[in-house]
Amino acid sequence: MSDEPEVTAQSEPTLLTGSFVFPNGDTYRGQYCSGETGIKRHGKGKWVSKSGYEYDGEWDEDVIQGSGTMNLPDGSKYSGIFESGKYQGKGTLTWKDGSCYSGPFIQNKPSGDGIFTDGQNKQKWVGKFGPRGALQLRHLLQISPSDE
Repeated sequence: MSDEPEVTAQSEPTLLTGSFVFPNGDTYRGQYCSGETGIKRHGKGKWVSKSGYEYDGEWDEDVIQGSGTMNLPDGSKYSGIFESGKYQGKGTLTWKDGSCYSGPFIQNKPSGDGIFTDGQNKQKWVGKFGPRGALQLRHLLQISPSDE
């Protein structure tokens, strides 16, 4: 007889698919799991909040986690990687006017080498972005189709 503790394999949750309306008016359609603690969004699904947020992507135990797209009430949109419900990793944030930042994010903030594109004149800047601004940006010359 061995003195080693018995190890039991934890199985992946069984994914079900369905649609829900929450008491606050939010809706969810997609994969979920059901267990002792209740129903949790898990896998791929789309959540629409009554306050104007819309998320389509991956969930883990009722938390936005993995790859997805979040549309915000102000007209902006983030597509990329989420961790614990925050922009975390490579992604693109596009504002209502068409301006966008593409690059890494840490805790919802640009952080690292990225590209900013102005929505009005389509000019691009490349450099190191941080939560409080950008350093050593380089402008990329843009040629309009009429100049070719």
